[in-house]
Amino acid sequence: MATADDLSKLLRLESRCFGSERFSRGVVEAFLNREDCFVLVAEKAGRVVGAGMCIYSTRSGEGRIASVAVDPAHRGEGIGGALLAACEARLRNRGVGEFQLEVETTNEPAVGLYLRHDYQLRGIVKDYYSKGRDAYIMSKPAFGGKKTKVKVS
Repeated sequence: MATADDLSKLLRLESRCFGSERFSRGVVEAFLNREDCFVLVAEKAGRVVGAGMCIYSTRSGEGRIASVAVDPAHRGEGIGGALLAACEARLRNRGVGEFQLEVETTNEPAVGLYLRHDYQLRGIVKDYYSKGRDAYIMSKPAFGGKKTKVKVS
């Protein structure tokens, strides 16, 4: 699990993955410091090559996977799937009953990852990221449930 000592590494990863749309320093610090949040990191040779940032509510039983970031130089190595599974396990251990996330409709690799991990499409939010850039709302029950295959085109 990431700590405040990982902040600069996480900010560099955010920049490599998301450019101008990266989480701000304050947002990453909040994920590191808040009781209802956590950040998991994937490392190779001492370098952070991926991170998963989550927030949850034990009261509502909902967990939000706010970000799964994988360094572009390490995509296709299974890091995103491993981070997603680790985030789900940690959320499940905190009593979360459902995982939720948003993903840009044009981000085919990420949409594919979530579908392979049994996330279901729940809706679309128009202009979520900016004008003309929509998001899929996806969710998955934390403890099994019906698996539905969804084709996204």
